Amino acid sequence: MTFDRAVSFGNGDNRPLVLWKSNGNAELKAIYEELAGSMRLTGIMPAKQKPIEPHMTLLYRGRVVPDIMLEEPVIWTAKDFVLINSLQGQSIHEHLCYWTLRD
Repeated sequence: MTFDRAVSFGNGDNRPLVLWKSNGNAELKAIYEELAGSMRLTGIMPAKQKPIEPHMTLLYRGRVVPDIMLEEPVIWTAKDFVLINSLQGQSIHEHLCYWTLRD
């Protein structure tokens, strides 16, 4: 995974500060599309039908933080994958399934 910017996402009172990749993140979007396709095959429809923006939430500041281009991108290899049901507005995150990824 690679992220090269720190940006504020969304709008409203509780904006998250996130790490994000400025020219998209094709690898993470591909994982999402594969997961969404598998969900559809089992009769589970993904909750949102809008474009996704892969990111890593760092914190919630509640205000806009100017976009920051990082001096060095944040890069790491994912070794595990966890499917999480995030109950919005409740601060509850249920871990539904866990996979170890192959090299």
